[in-house]
Amino acid sequence: MNKQQKVDFVINTLKELYPEIPIPLDHKDPYTLLIAVLLSAQSTDVRVNKITPLLFKEADNPYDMIKLSIDQIREIIKKIAANGTTILLASHLLDEVEKVCSHVLILREGKSLYSGSVENMIASHGFFTLQSDNLDLLKKVLEEHPFIGTIKKEENHLLAYLKEPLSGSELNKILFEKGINLSYLVHRKESLEEQFLELTKSK
Repeated sequence: MNKQQKVDFVINTLKELYPEIPIPLDHKDPYTLLIAVLLSAQSTDVRVNKITPLLFKEADNPYDMIKLSIDQIREIIKKIAANGTTILLASHLLDEVEKVCSHVLILREGKSLYSGSVENMIASHGFFTLQSDNLDLLKKVLEEHPFIGTIKKEENHLLAYLKEPLSGSELNKILFEKGINLSYLVHRKESLEEQFLELTKSK
């Protein structure tokens, strides 16, 4: 039996043993099968069959799929998660992670730097961006306040991170009484990306 005969024998034997192989992925045409196969590379066929109905309800062809906005895709992911399916999202796009995910795991060189909810990670009291004619005096006064933690100087402004809640109006009044007139005062919450950079920098 030569090489070609051996190949023919194997193929014919497989055809006899498995005349019709069922496709475990639910689909209705080549396109939906393609999408299901791509998804199955990251999950099980059973899980994919639970996910695709929600996806194909919004877009079951390439023409509708390409029209989906990022917001619509986010909503589909949230609906899938709400139905009890755990979705693992590996991404450096932390803005998307913050908008989509409920929990986050930050790894560096195989070691866990943080594991927990996104809400807890960004649940700081935020920080103030401040500008004044006398940044040195401003920094000195801020350092004396018990609610102010870390203070950073960046170009022509200061970043003052809060240890306790403090409103902008309250801080402005305190500084005014100390003879400091602010030209700029904004209170912001730290984003997941900012928390990530601070966490990875300090480890």
